[in-house]
Amino acid sequence: MYFRKSALSAGTVFLCALLSPSFAGVIGTNHDSKLSSISASSTPNVDQKHLKPLDINLFHSLRRCGYPNLVPDSDFVLYLTYRYNVTDNTGDTRFHRLDINSGESVPLTSDDISKDAHSLMTLDDKHFGYTVNNTLYIKPLPPADYTLDKSKSGHAYETTNSTSIQVHSWPVDAGQFNYNPIKQKLFFQASVYHNMTLNQTKEHDKYIDEKKFDSAQIYDDLWVRHWNEWMTKKKSNLFVVDLIKPTNTEGSGNWTLDENKSLVNLMAGLPEYPNPVIDWDLSFYTVSKQGDKVAIVVKPPSIDLAWKTNVDVYLIDVDDHMHPTLITGSSEDGHSDDGKLVKFDGAASHPVFSNDGKKLAWFQMETPCYESDIKRIYIYDIETKERRSIARDWDLSPDSIVWSNDDSTLYVSVEETGKYKLYQMDVQTGTKRKPIINNGNMGRVLTLPGQNDRLVYFHSETDKTGNIFSIKLNAEDDGSGDSHEIRQLTDTNADTMKDVYLGKPNEFWFHGAGGDLVHGWFIYPYGFDPAKKWPLAMIVHGGPQQANTQGFSYAQWNPNMYANAGFLTVEINFHGSPSYGQNFTNSIRYQWGGYPYQDIMLGLDYMLKNHGNIIDENRMVSLGASYGGYMQNWINGQTDRFKALVSHDGEFDLTESYYSTDELWFPEYDLGGTPYKHPEVYKKWSPSEFVNNMKTPTLFIHGQNDFRLTLDQSITAFTALRRRGVDARLMYFPDEDHWTNKNSNSVRWATEVIRWISKHTNNELPYELPSLVS
Repeated sequence: MYFRKSALSAGTVFLCALLSPSFAGVIGTNHDSKLSSISASSTPNVDQKHLKPLDINLFHSLRRCGYPNLVPDSDFVLYLTYRYNVTDNTGDTRFHRLDINSGESVPLTSDDISKDAHSLMTLDDKHFGYTVNNTLYIKPLPPADYTLDKSKSGHAYETTNSTSIQVHSWPVDAGQFNYNPIKQKLFFQASVYHNMTLNQTKEHDKYIDEKKFDSAQIYDDLWVRHWNEWMTKKKSNLFVVDLIKPTNTEGSGNWTLDENKSLVNLMAGLPEYPNPVIDWDLSFYTVSKQGDKVAIVVKPPSIDLAWKTNVDVYLIDVDDHMHPTLITGSSEDGHSDDGKLVKFDGAASHPVFSNDGKKLAWFQMETPCYESDIKRIYIYDIETKERRSIARDWDLSPDSIVWSNDDSTLYVSVEETGKYKLYQMDVQTGTKRKPIINNGNMGRVLTLPGQNDRLVYFHSETDKTGNIFSIKLNAEDDGSGDSHEIRQLTDTNADTMKDVYLGKPNEFWFHGAGGDLVHGWFIYPYGFDPAKKWPLAMIVHGGPQQANTQGFSYAQWNPNMYANAGFLTVEINFHGSPSYGQNFTNSIRYQWGGYPYQDIMLGLDYMLKNHGNIIDENRMVSLGASYGGYMQNWINGQTDRFKALVSHDGEFDLTESYYSTDELWFPEYDLGGTPYKHPEVYKKWSPSEFVNNMKTPTLFIHGQNDFRLTLDQSITAFTALRRRGVDARLMYFPDEDHWTNKNSNSVRWATEVIRWISKHTNNELPYELPSLVS
């Protein structure tokens, strides 16, 4: 998959498609009852008279709330917020303590460190840690009964005993910290050379800088580069070091960390591999609550790294790390709960220990070489070494797992019909109750020790920025979820957004390719007047195995950014999107330019038929990134319905793209093989084969360091249009990859995109675009 992060690669992923098999139960099915039961809203659901638009500068300056982190033995969580200052191109990170009972939030760090602080970590009920410039600092937390002085709101908690203490400086970059207060050990990731310590790695880097006089890098196997970096002999490893807290009962005094005495590389016991460029590279890890075991997610090194999807989970005893236990992988056969043998050649991900440390749950894909396979829930018994699969009748791929306090229930989040939902699932039987959360987008979910009926979690919706919530569960709930008590604990943009328009999503269903029911969303434009006709913006999601889910995004594809520019904004979860059953996801295979394109056209027809009185058919645009960018190039060769297109990191020539991309399993699986064995398939869905038909003005956007879909894809498409005399523009970022990560570049991105689609639709913007130097 082009756009979504997975365990396959410590990063993100992508996919393709072709040919034409039969998909029983998908193409050609009839869902008239569903279609008639849900209809799109015909009137806007908010009074906009006293609201202002969410303009580009305001959008980028919103404060972003981070996930909650539980403070041990307390009723508090820690979280961070980040805000970008558009005026001076700086950002600040602030740490906060939140009382989950009262909802009071106390700032923990002051302005002098806020620009450089990272890696918030909970240590015990009296201290927290963070890093600045790769140096670990520890600071006392306020007393449990501390009350913020409202007259000093916005100021950090500061007393004579609350200053930050510098504890340790790492010789190389370190991150992903996790402190275990029981064992008093700090776990973290760092990239090192094979069998070298942190200090040895630093010295070897220095030696290379001094002795090597050329810049050549030599490769004998794939992969050569991945995501946004060239492969080197340095790989991410998992380390643990003693971090001893003060011995007095008040918790005052110095914390001690001696890297030279207690540092251990927990991955040192993994099997040796002869090529250091293709070596063990940590993707994810988790630590048991007891601190005695870790589970790591790694892709086994091999010469077929680039075209096989197998990813393994190893269980490692912290005190016996040289004897890791492989609990997944093609070398073992596992048993599902129905007794069927399962051979694990697919990708494993997201291991989570039970609270008693006796079991481990994880997600397992079982189809080789298919990154968007359904994820099955597996449970491993550490004592008996038995593993089993539960809930195999569930036709959706779960996203996260949390164990209940008594380890009898799993809280499982999942995408379902374009929304994130949270289910309760019985660990023994896999039986699930109806969801307790039914909408929006979810982040981290925390159980609270001693409170079996309460959870804390991160949540957002299309018209609500991300914040921290709690939910008190009602055991007698009828399954609707309506009787559970939900409480919002933070509101990080309350003052900023109180008079700003954020459109609510309106869902609709229509008959798409093959007569299948397809789901979509639309948002009314800012200042909506039903007596007028409005331009339409079609947002095409990436993946393609990725869905438009109704959370609030701070990235470029937030639909409200386009609605606030005056466009009626439409999103369609076409064939291939997850959350509608695995057959629907699988149906895009061999149909990359087929079913999704038909769904988009039929969805557009539906909107014009049902809302044609408010849509100007002569002022429609389409935009997308990654697979969505490919679809813009494909659309340009198939139709002239749109007045303008925006293709971000979009594929133009599928054959050329195969030979330059990093992860080969995507095109090989979705297109049915390699281009040298099946050239006709790659040509069939390649936009470059339809250049003679292209006439729609297109803005192309690409980053130099995008190794998933390389820069030449946009340059060749731009060349094709300009050579034919078609209006086109190329926006090139020499310092970006598959995304636009830097805030300043994101402001430029949004400015140029809104300018482009407004120009070609004669759209009168409700705000002034930022004035930027070209």
